[in-house]
Amino acid sequence: MKNIAIIGGGNSGEREVSLKSLDFVYDQFDHKRYKVYKCVLTDHKIETRINGVIHRVDLNDFTLFIDGQIIKFDFVYNMIHGTPGEDGLLEGMLDLHQIPYSSSGVLLSALSFNKAALKHYLKGFDGIEMAKSIELTQGHVDLSLLSDFTFPLFIKPNKGGSSVGVFKVEKQDQLASTIKNALQNSESILVEEFIEGTEITCGVFQDFNSGKAKAIDVTEIIFDAPFFDYKAKYESKTTQEITPARIDQKHYTHCKSISEQMYDFLGCRNIVRIDYILKEDTLYFIELNSIPGMSKESIVPRQLKVQGVNLTEYLTNLIEALVRV
Repeated sequence: MKNIAIIGGGNSGEREVSLKSLDFVYDQFDHKRYKVYKCVLTDHKIETRINGVIHRVDLNDFTLFIDGQIIKFDFVYNMIHGTPGEDGLLEGMLDLHQIPYSSSGVLLSALSFNKAALKHYLKGFDGIEMAKSIELTQGHVDLSLLSDFTFPLFIKPNKGGSSVGVFKVEKQDQLASTIKNALQNSESILVEEFIEGTEITCGVFQDFNSGKAKAIDVTEIIFDAPFFDYKAKYESKTTQEITPARIDQKHYTHCKSISEQMYDFLGCRNIVRIDYILKEDTLYFIELNSIPGMSKESIVPRQLKVQGVNLTEYLTNLIEALVRV
C-alpha cells in the first residue's frame, strides 16, 4: 500500500482556504488503496495527527517516524495555497528528495505565482489579451510610469492569490497612498488597468488517456462587490458561480480551447484554474491558479461534479501515472 501525504495549511493569508481544501481532498482519496496522511504546514514544520498524537515530518528526508518505524512517502498531494506550496519552494524540496508530487514543477509554480513574470512570458501566446500593467517594487516607485493609465486601476501583490491584498483605485488622489500601503505588505506589486466585462474561469486537468490537457468547464462569476475579492469569494452570500457559464457558445468553446493550449504550453500538472475577463468579443487573461481551491464550495469541485468526473478515480489515475514503483 502506497503512503500518501496530503499537505495543506501554510503561513499565507490563504491558510484557512487551504485547510478546507485539505479536508475535502483527503476524503476523496481511495483509502482502501492508499494509506493517506493528512499533514499541516505551520511556520517551518509539517505535522500530522494520528490517534490524537502529533508526529512531525522530518524535513531532512521528508519521512515520518511512528512506533519505531520510518514511514517514507511515495507521493505528496500539495494542497497549500500561496507560499511555500504554490511558488515552487515545496516542489524544490520534494525534487531534492525524489518524491513525486501533484503540483506543477518548480519552474511553472514559481512563474505562475509571479503575476508580472507570467504575463511577460505569455506575451507571445496567441488567442488572449492582457490588461495593461506595470510592476512596482519597494524603493522603486515612479508614478510617472502610470501617466498613460486610465482609472480605475487595480493594485495587487505580485505574488499571492485569493485576491488577498488587492485594492481598486478609483481616482488619481488615491493612487500614491494605496501604492505605499500595498508595498508595506509586499515586496512588489502589480498596477493593472481595469477591464469591465464578464468574469469567467476555466478548470483544466490532464487527460491520462491522451496525455493532453482537458478543460473541465467554464464558470461565470457574478458578485456585488467592486471586484471579486476574498470576501466575495469566500464569505459573501450573494456571489453566484454559474456552471456552465452563460456566455455565447463561441466564447465558451474558445475559452476551453485556449485554456487547454495554455496548460500544455506552460507544462502544467494536475488541476489548474485559469481566470479571464470576457469583454465583448475579447478574452483577457487575468491569472493562472496552479493550486486552485478544492473545498466543497470551491469552483473546480463544482465543475467536476457538473461534468460527472469522479474525483476519487481521477486522484488514483494521477498517482499511478506519476509514481513509478
